[in-house]
Amino acid sequence: MIMRRCIIKYYLWSIILTLSFLFLSSCASFGPTKPNPVFQGPYPARYYELAQKNSLLVEELGKLPEIQDGISALEAFALEKVVEIYNEIPNEFDDAFKQMYQVGFPEVRKYCSPLQALFWLVEDGRLEECRKILNTYYLDDLLTSAYDFRINLSMEQLTKIINTLPQEEQQLYDGVTNRNSANNITLTLFKHSPGCFSRESKKLIKNAKSFLKWEDFKTVVERLNSPELINYYERMNFSYVPYGQRQITADHVFRYKKGCCQDFTAFSVYCLKKAGYNAKAITVISPSGGHRNHVVCEYKDKDGQEYILDNSCRGCGSGKGITEKEIYIKSFRQVGVGYW
Repeated sequence: MIMRRCIIKYYLWSIILTLSFLFLSSCASFGPTKPNPVFQGPYPARYYELAQKNSLLVEELGKLPEIQDGISALEAFALEKVVEIYNEIPNEFDDAFKQMYQVGFPEVRKYCSPLQALFWLVEDGRLEECRKILNTYYLDDLLTSAYDFRINLSMEQLTKIINTLPQEEQQLYDGVTNRNSANNITLTLFKHSPGCFSRESKKLIKNAKSFLKWEDFKTVVERLNSPELINYYERMNFSYVPYGQRQITADHVFRYKKGCCQDFTAFSVYCLKKAGYNAKAITVISPSGGHRNHVVCEYKDKDGQEYILDNSCRGCGSGKGITEKEIYIKSFRQVGVGYW
């Protein structure tokens, strides 16, 4: 009798957990986004010139998160510089913007992420760099210039910071003479143990603020609103570890920046679904030849073509980013749907 009750309880809990998962999978947080409303102004005077020349560009600029809460003095200056660059090279700007606009689903994404990246460069005063990018536009060139996931402190600033850390944390820098390595250690320590830093040190780190744009999960997911953007972000940020964290959630791998094939896939599927893509996890034959299968993200692009997004297990030869499914499956045969 007791055994029977235990079995019944087990099955009841199994049903409850399954229903809970299905409910969560269908709730709003898993659904696609909606475009931001266009900010109605007021805008800088010169900005209205642009509306007469490229109304779609003006509309997309008005959807950027930087503009949504009102226009600061720096943002007003940046918008005027955008108009200035447009007037200098209108044809090149138009051609580049056409390509930017096609990244993701305009009717679903909150805003045009490549346009935001260009706006960041203008805000930073990197105008000549913007002109070069627009003259020979290529998405990866724009992302390489605008998407900075690091901090960039001078040796003098790093020394000040290190000297104020507790002795145990200072030991992390023993033998480190390379500035980039010291910056990486500082960023990792700041993310996981911010209490170790003095108020002055925190201010120095936060002033090197590029990486702060990439700290909030929801904000980053909304920005990564196309396969190309997700692919770039994963290649630059995520490291593969066998069998991962076992959490298999998008926010977990985002937080720790490492995981196995299941973790990478969970992040890819989540971002793609939020961006309006038909995406799912599938299992394929392990590229390493081991007894475990390999999990990757399958999605359909605008043309209805099926693709595989796989940035994990790069050493095994499978993590090549975006590949047409037909080509990918010739090497790594599909054996199921979902997680193994």
